[in-house]
Amino acid sequence: MILPFRLGVLTVMGLLAPVTLVACGSGPQEITLNFQARSVERGTVDLGTQGSSRGDLVAGNGDLLNDQGEVIGHFDVVSVVDRVTTDSDGRFLQAEYSFGPQGADSFVILGAEKFALNGGLPVIDRPANYAVVGGTGVYRGANGQCDVHRNNDPKKFTTSVSCTFTVMS
Repeated sequence: MILPFRLGVLTVMGLLAPVTLVACGSGPQEITLNFQARSVERGTVDLGTQGSSRGDLVAGNGDLLNDQGEVIGHFDVVSVVDRVTTDSDGRFLQAEYSFGPQGADSFVILGAEKFALNGGLPVIDRPANYAVVGGTGVYRGANGQCDVHRNNDPKKFTTSVSCTFTVMS
């Protein structure tokens, strides 16, 4: 009676061992990225009453730049107005930052922040903090935070982006 029980236990252990080894892997890896995001196209779709109103969309895209000003990737962003005050829009925003050939390495950020009315830009030098909620390629399973600051450059709209997140390696 003991022999069949031992064989059963050994069989179960043999089947679970590869799963356990894969799950243990080398563990999470922390990644920190710093870059500039330069807006190329941006537009507003006024879906409600004229001017800022709940449901209006602001969408755009642009380039990601390294410290030397070289393009290292691209971004796509869409935000929806979810509250309007006398001096600002509250918007829920999602963006994808993509890097590498054909943007295969990317991650997504989500969050809600204050912007100027009527599809306006973020407030200058006000930190905006967004959650990193997932990724693809080398950033698969990304989880962390990005801090985005609008630069005070009246000729162009750029932001400084600093992200720290973990991925499973």
